[in-house]
Amino acid sequence: MSSFSGLSRLSGRERRNLATRKRSHADYVCKLARNGALLPSVTTMAKPVSRDVIAPNSTIWRTILQSLREENRDYTSEKLNRAVILLAVPMVLEMVMESIFALANIFWVSRLGNEAVAVVGITESIMTVVYAVSVGLSMAGTALVARWIGEKDADGAAGVAMQVVLVGLVISTVMGLLGGWFAPDLLRVVGVSERVVEMGVGYTRIMLSGNAAVVLIFLINAVFRGAGDAAIAMRTLCFANAINILLGPCFMFDLGPFPALGVTGAAVATNIGCACGVLYQLYFLTQGSGRSGIYV
Repeated sequence: MSSFSGLSRLSGRERRNLATRKRSHADYVCKLARNGALLPSVTTMAKPVSRDVIAPNSTIWRTILQSLREENRDYTSEKLNRAVILLAVPMVLEMVMESIFALANIFWVSRLGNEAVAVVGITESIMTVVYAVSVGLSMAGTALVARWIGEKDADGAAGVAMQVVLVGLVISTVMGLLGGWFAPDLLRVVGVSERVVEMGVGYTRIMLSGNAAVVLIFLINAVFRGAGDAAIAMRTLCFANAINILLGPCFMFDLGPFPALGVTGAAVATNIGCACGVLYQLYFLTQGSGRSGIYV
């Protein structure tokens, strides 16, 4: 009664102000409830679900597809997890394509017998020296190019790219001369029979002598990766692999106008595929195509 009598003594204006304050307080409590500050058991059902929670997989797949496309983007402004996916996906696929070279050679060579398969396996073991040198130079090239690209200096990155290519040519030439000359001795050192040496000396000699294409395809891809254009590096290996897979049986089994070279034909196809991949790389490198914008 006292509160009712006190309310009755208020003027009309005071009553309206009091009602307004009560409504404002009620709206504030409802806002807190919607934001989860109050009534968690009730507001959990009413809280809207974000789009990222509804379909996280679609966002991931969209990022993966974007990593395979050639798009200009600044990785320093991207979120870290997104930038990692954009760079890692094409790199992983590039390494898969690299391993397919040997798998394709073994697939075709297996039609020629066990000795031919042994030749490819042993030569690949010897080629690991070439791969090790290529990977080491590639890491240095990627770091140096990335530094200049990070400083927005495309001319400096182009100078580094040219030096990396020249260093790779010099080192691969020395390894090619030594490997081609001592190919039979290298096969004998690993303990294979003379029959395997006779069958595989041509394959081993061509693979070691033509290692420049392998080294350059590693190094120029490293330049593209350092510039943030890993998609071109991936496409280069896909292109080179396609040529190797198509030409392998042609040079091995006398298909069409190609001579039947046996196991040696697999090495010829591999070197031609790698050389075409290098030409593909040089086109983009000299034209400044892609997101790297490097002109050599």
